[in-house]
Amino acid sequence: MSKMNRGLKSVLFSIFFIFLHADLATCYTFSTSTLTQFGSVPVGAKNRLVLQIEIDQDPQDLPATISSITLSNIGSALDTDISAVRIRTEFGTGQVYSGLETQAGSDQVFGGNGITTFSGLSISSWPLTIYIVVDVSNTATPGNTLDIKISAGGIEGLNLNTNPSDLDSPSSRQIVSGVPSPTLAIFSPGPNEIGVASSQTVKMSFSTSMNHESVESGFSMQAVMDNGGNSIALPVTGVFVSTSPIFEFAPNISLANNYTYQINLSTITADFAGNPLSSAVQWSFITRFSSAVANVFSNQGVQLIAPQETFSESGSVNINLSPETTPILVDPQAISTARANLEVTFDTKSVVGMVELAARGMTGNVLQPLEPVALRFSYPDSNNDGFVDGTSLVRAKTLCLWHLDETKKLFVRIPSCSVDTAAKRVTATLPHFSVFAMIGSLDTSLADAYAYPVPFKPSQGHSQITFTNLSSLATIRIYTITGNLVRELEETDGDGQLGWDVKNKEGVPVSSGVYLYLIKSQTDTKKGKLVIIR
Repeated sequence: MSKMNRGLKSVLFSIFFIFLHADLATCYTFSTSTLTQFGSVPVGAKNRLVLQIEIDQDPQDLPATISSITLSNIGSALDTDISAVRIRTEFGTGQVYSGLETQAGSDQVFGGNGITTFSGLSISSWPLTIYIVVDVSNTATPGNTLDIKISAGGIEGLNLNTNPSDLDSPSSRQIVSGVPSPTLAIFSPGPNEIGVASSQTVKMSFSTSMNHESVESGFSMQAVMDNGGNSIALPVTGVFVSTSPIFEFAPNISLANNYTYQINLSTITADFAGNPLSSAVQWSFITRFSSAVANVFSNQGVQLIAPQETFSESGSVNINLSPETTPILVDPQAISTARANLEVTFDTKSVVGMVELAARGMTGNVLQPLEPVALRFSYPDSNNDGFVDGTSLVRAKTLCLWHLDETKKLFVRIPSCSVDTAAKRVTATLPHFSVFAMIGSLDTSLADAYAYPVPFKPSQGHSQITFTNLSSLATIRIYTITGNLVRELEETDGDGQLGWDVKNKEGVPVSSGVYLYLIKSQTDTKKGKLVIIR
């Protein structure tokens, strides 16, 4: 084979020839190529060259055996140019011949007889793929080339020489190309999957051949929430029972019921060229609940508290936060009609959150609770002003949970509703599962409204009279004792307070005396008396 300088570019080439085995009716086809590196060399990583050799048989007689695979260098590179060589075999559709991954020092490649490994390799399917990962030393001699001779079956006639690699500069040894970093292509259980069996294993498939040790080192699994809704951090130990093409992790013990488990793949995880995942991967899933024990089900601020034997059998509970766009069981038209009816009937009420609850048994059958369950629905109030964030003056204390009457297409208020403004959540007892809306309104109550200071005395530093504990929207009219309108004020910002500068509508300070005020909201009225002493 003629030698070619590798330079900065990744080189891809193949050579094919036929070697006649002792059985002249069987022929073998061989190809070899330098693989491009998948992405940039990570910081601190070794300079690597990845070689791939594929061996196929025609006809594909099985089983087949290769007594040994031997590597040796026939190029000008010295043992000081190479740090280490790693070999791995795969056959068929990527099934790994377990344990057949060998790390060798450069002295073995340059020691005359080369590396002999994989003694008695039994091939159960074709083709056979051999990966060779060469770690190039940072002190490699410029201009030296690396040719690797591969002998399979211990027969010297079966020699494949790789394309020589020019080690002419540190930059050329970085082997950078535009091919992306490896990615996690397929995995199960899936992200946010519910109802996962306690015997479930974790399966992962990547976009390219991966370094087994890096996957096992970069993988971790832990329980992050128990069946009571408590945050935990319980590592899960286990073993990889398969590593190619699908990496399968089997926990040492059964997964606990209604636990949330989190999977993490760190950027230690790398392909055969040493290229790591571009970013860490994380996902979680929830196991099946057991009906024999009490359970708490959670999803982003929504909690469902179910006593023991709430359901007739074990299964899964789905807390769907987008029932209007992605319903599970409920007709979305019923939801939109109920929302429209609410706006027509109650012009002060607004939907500030919605959830669909759906439970299924072991065979996918729909379940309804046999006992009442408690639903806790959190609401946002980041500035603690008593109003629901992102709404138009909806007071938190007016919130309640309403259930969807699917037949009449109406939202119906749940009588057991209560608001905890300290915890910022609404709680109600549910007799059944359906769609539930958290609905609030403008605060129209004026029961606690009053004015201060009374009497108003500028001589004591008073500058205005403040009306407080107002409704979200209110109109205040101030009259003389004989019924003449002095001033009209509007509360519109929803903060429950409004100041009067003690001037009439012409902007003239009012004189001393007794005045009357009338406060009106959409549903309430409050009267009072003011005294001004100048």
